[in-house]
Amino acid sequence: MKLPALLFVILLSISCKESQEYKSLEIERKFGNNIERNCRQNKDCVVAIKDVTDFSWDKLYVFDYGIDKYEIDKIVGINVNASDNNTRKLIFIKDNELVYLEQNLSIVDKAAEGEIIFLEMDRKNFAEYNFNAQFKPELFDNSYKVGCINCNY
Repeated sequence: MKLPALLFVILLSISCKESQEYKSLEIERKFGNNIERNCRQNKDCVVAIKDVTDFSWDKLYVFDYGIDKYEIDKIVGINVNASDNNTRKLIFIKDNELVYLEQNLSIVDKAAEGEIIFLEMDRKNFAEYNFNAQFKPELFDNSYKVGCINCNY
């Protein structure tokens, strides 16, 4: 009787761990597809990340690769539990709680295909946006540069 219970606990812990693994490219790919669909013919289009998310959030933090996870926690103000590897991170927060973490592999010397390049990160290694942030996209090689048009920086 103890063996089935132990097996259940082990399987449960494995499934919980897998559900906490970071997601990759889901939001970034949806955002890129939205840009492609709406802006390929319309050079004056404006897009918003809120249009491609299906969860509630009030802040988005975007971190460039190579940022120490302790620095991320300090900037965001909560324990994000992000990896230290070479990933760009999209961290969505609602009421000071993590609601979504996406970590996308970076190619250090060039933009990855379909990568969203947030222009506000030129000044620092991260950017912060609110739910209503709107972006003006520009096709750049095989990726997209986006600059926030209603953010106060």
